[in-house]
Amino acid sequence: MGGKKYSVILMRDDDHVRRYRMSSIWFRFAIYSFIFLILVSAGGIYLGLKYWNKYLDVSATNQALQEEIQTQDVELERLRNMERMVMEHQTLPDNATAEDNATGVNATAAVRATEQANATPTETVATEANATPEANATPTAAVSPYEHVTPVELMQGLDKGETAINELNLKETGDGYAIHFLIRNEKDRGVLSGMVSLALVDQEGAIRPIDAPKEALDFTIQRFKTINVTFKTPDGLEKDKTYGLLVKVTNKAGELVFSKVYHLPDILSS
Repeated sequence: MGGKKYSVILMRDDDHVRRYRMSSIWFRFAIYSFIFLILVSAGGIYLGLKYWNKYLDVSATNQALQEEIQTQDVELERLRNMERMVMEHQTLPDNATAEDNATGVNATAAVRATEQANATPTETVATEANATPEANATPTAAVSPYEHVTPVELMQGLDKGETAINELNLKETGDGYAIHFLIRNEKDRGVLSGMVSLALVDQEGAIRPIDAPKEALDFTIQRFKTINVTFKTPDGLEKDKTYGLLVKVTNKAGELVFSKVYHLPDILSS
């Protein structure tokens, strides 16, 4: 069978007939080579697709790690600023001292008023006669009308896992700020309803409430809601004296489920 020959005839209407003689060995070799090339091509396509999918998975993992690193860097910088602020409050406790002194003076005055009310007329006259001008003087120390952020709220905050705040950023306006953020429902199922409250925190830790429309800050969400609010800086608070933004979230039952102070330079965008 090895001596067999195959004739290949090529014919065209406008040309001479061409005839080729081919050994059966070369004919089989051509067929096997063609089949081998098909198999190699199929294997190459399979491996290419397989490693391309692996490349996409590795790229996605790398992107997620890069974003996590950036988030951790921002969080680390925020914690450093929080620590610096707490240290400044510990080294300069003037406001706390003034409030303690005012409280002590008021308590002393109340005790003396009670003793005078229960005393006999003779004792009252004697007390008034022996009273010093300092005791009769009205205390002049004023208690701050604002609530203050505690070190725990400043450093740790509160998160019960029901909601999350994402993409938070501030932009300066003429006399205030424009805020943008997403509030997400972190529950496995169901609808989350509640209210977001915003306040600025000055460099002394005092909470300065923000005058923002309530209808823009309440929510009933299954996944998330985008909130955009423009507000003015509270009276008496300068922008360069502002430390951060306090964000609180209460659920429908009025329970506080999220609270965090964001350092202003970390969320302020141009």
